[in-house]
Amino acid sequence: MEDFNISSIPFIPRNLRPSHNLITSADLDPCMPSSPLLTKLYSEEIYGKPVFQFLLEYKMAMAKRFLIEEDYNINEVSIKLGYSTASHFISSFKKRYGVTPKVYVKNFYKN
Repeated sequence: MEDFNISSIPFIPRNLRPSHNLITSADLDPCMPSSPLLTKLYSEEIYGKPVFQFLLEYKMAMAKRFLIEEDYNINEVSIKLGYSTASHFISSFKKRYGVTPKVYVKNFYKN
């Protein structure tokens, strides 16, 4: 799976919550029927993936950045990304990258 290029999408960083948590699926659900612009901006037609997949990939790219560049621990990252528990974040990260965040960081500094 190729890495997600977060720099090409200016909308999301400008629309983070004040706590720096990212937009979650729950935040978007009420907006979707009445937000044709959002749907068009992040539609499968333009990006080749549904909006929720797009946001998940964005969150995972931010997770890598927080872990390596910002030196946040796993709990801090899971909170910043809006996960209800650290274990849910770890599971999502492992599903995306094939390793846990802890192993990812360990491997990054090993190389």
